[in-house]
Formats: sequence, C-alpha cells, structure tokens
Amino acid sequence: MNVNQGDVIVAKNKREQQEALKQVIVKMTGTKDSLSTNGIKKALRSARDYILSYEYYLDGDHQRYKAIFDRKKIELLIRQEQLPIWGPRRPDAIVWLASKKQNDVLVVSENDNSPLRDKISAASASRGVDMLFPIMDLDDRLNVTETDVWARFMPIISNASSRYGTDYTIAARLIDTNLLKAQLGVESQSEKAGAEYSPPHRRLRGFARDELTLEQALNEEEIKRENNSLQPSDSKQTQRVLGPMVAIPDDASIALEWTIENQNEILSGRFFGTNEDELVHQLVDEYANLLGQKFAITPNEASTVKPLLTVSNVSSLSDVFELNSYLNDLTVVQGASLQKVDGHIATFSVSLIGSLVDLNNTIALDQRLTEIEGGEEALTPSDILQLNYFWQG
Repeated sequence: MNVNQGDVIVAKNKREQQEALKQVIVKMTGTKDSLSTNGIKKALRSARDYILSYEYYLDGDHQRYKAIFDRKKIELLIRQEQLPIWGPRRPDAIVWLASKKQNDVLVVSENDNSPLRDKISAASASRGVDMLFPIMDLDDRLNVTETDVWARFMPIISNASSRYGTDYTIAARLIDTNLLKAQLGVESQSEKAGAEYSPPHRRLRGFARDELTLEQALNEEEIKRENNSLQPSDSKQTQRVLGPMVAIPDDASIALEWTIENQNEILSGRFFGTNEDELVHQLVDEYANLLGQKFAITPNEASTVKPLLTVSNVSSLSDVFELNSYLNDLTVVQGASLQKVDGHIATFSVSLIGSLVDLNNTIALDQRLTEIEGGEEALTPSDILQLNYFWQG
C-alpha cells in the first residue's frame, strides 16, 4: 500500500499539492480528524516541502495530480503532533454489494464496468485500504446467490469469501427507503419520531422454492438472517450494531445497510441519503476508520517494554539483513538491533512506540513472521520479555 502517495483531481483553485498531502496524512493517521491540528495546517501550507516527485496526467476528461511524499518526514510530523500513525501493512476486505434495479438484484463484481465499483475503488485508494470484489464466476454462484448478498446472510457470504483469503468480509445493500419501510414495518420520522427498528419474529410458511416470487424470496432470506442473528451462538465473534436503528429520515430516498466481519467480531450499521455515491463513500470511510482505530499507533502510548524477538529459520546472512530491514520498517518499531545469531536463530532487541498488542497486530498482517505456538511472551532468566517467531521470508 502506497500510503505516501496522493492522487487527486486538479481543481480550478490549483491546490492539488495541499489536497494530495491531505490525502496522505489521512491515509497515514487513519482519521480525517488529523487535518484539524495547527501543526498539520501549517504543513499543508508548505506541502511542496514534503514532495519527492510528482506528475500530472489525464484520466478521461479529468486532469489528475499524483505526488509521492517523504514518508519519514511525514511520520515525524505526525509524531510531533501526537497523532496516531498507521503503517503500510494493512488488512484487506472482500466487498459483496447488492443493489436492486426494478425486480432484479445485482451484485457488484470485479469484472463489472459499474460506477459503484469505480466509486468504491477510488474511495478506498484515497483512504489507503484494499477493497476487492468477488469475481461472481461459477464457483461464486454455486456458493452464494444474489439473494444471499441482498439479505446479508453472513454464514453463506463468509464461506464464499474464504476463496479470496481476505482479512475482512463486507456485505452491503443499497435499498430504496420505501421498500425498507415496508420490509421493516417502521414509520418515517414525520410519522413517528424516534421509532426504533425491531427484527421481525414471524416464521415462514413452507412453500416450494420455485413458487416464490423474487420479492418473497428476498423477504424470506431477510427474515432468516434476522432470526439467525437472534439465536445464541458458540462463535467467539463479538456482534455490535453501530448507532441506533432509528426512524428513516423524511428526506432520505436510499439506505445503505452494511455488515463488516472478521474472525473476532461482526459490526453492522445503516446510512441514509439521496445519492448512492455519497453512501458508498460513507461505507469506505466507516471501514477505514474502524481499521485506523484498531491498527494506528498513538505515540504517547509508547510501551516501556523492550522485548527480545527470537526468530528461527534464518538460514543465511541475507535473511538476517532482510529480517533486520523488515523489523525496522514496522511503524510500531522505533528501532530493532541484532543481538546474536546462533545457528538458524537470530535474536533482536526491539524498542516500541506502541504496545505489544500493536506489535502482534502489525506482524500478523502480512504473516512474514508467525508466532511459534507455546513460545510467545516467555521470560528470559533476566526477566526480559522474549517473543518467539518463525521467519517465512
């Protein structure tokens, strides 16, 4: 992920340098709130001081400006401002997005020339997060239907997502608010201010699948998903709804309902608006903000622990140099120094600017280092914390 690259449309005000630097700062901090500090505002006024290279190019009818900024210099600025800092190693996500056109449900795929796909891709690049789309080939269609995506039936969607090997699964649908009102049985704000959404508890009657209309099938899957979410589960996932499910605003014509899932938790929410583009931008911002909160490291939370990292499977001098470079390039690491090499085992002393949790989260992202089971956080005789890893190269 090129977190130090900004790519923006050239506007009439000719502020492309500042806009590109804004984009990079948001990428590297994980939050748009970082643009409000005095130090960042001052840096934006002298954006050219941070530029390593740039180019102008044409993209259709638009002239664009792409700039590469000095990552180390911006990291120093971010730390001086006591802002969270987020490195280039980041999780990825597969996005299952359904929309309904007349009586057909459409799922955005990787091969689509869909404006929605282009909008999400552009927004995710701007925020510095990788968001993929399903191919929707025969394998996908055997494992998941458009109806499953529309209903956000996560057990099926998660199973279909496994072939893509992403860290997160996002399921979302764009739905007309009139249809949403009918499905949920809620009133608009003018009809009942503050009305809250309660999942339907009715059960389906057993009619044959081929006798169902599309609308009946969609409603069946929606009820199945809602009822499924009410059942007790042995899963270790934490399930949360972000924000109250309040009455639909009178001025909203479209809703975007979404679920974000990884191995540890399932998050759900809903946005309202009048424009599909704005809603998918909100989805990307929500996802990027969630990742920023989890993986960005705040300098004033620096760890006082300086662990020893003992890494096995280091078979050559080039492996030692590569491992040293890898550790020192981690955002959470202030400095890593080689202590000794004993056979195929290299030991490094590491100073952190974050916590051990931050270190483990960062290392887990690209899996070049894997923890040795049963060997993590062992204490050496001198009471120095020792972490044991296997080098994948």
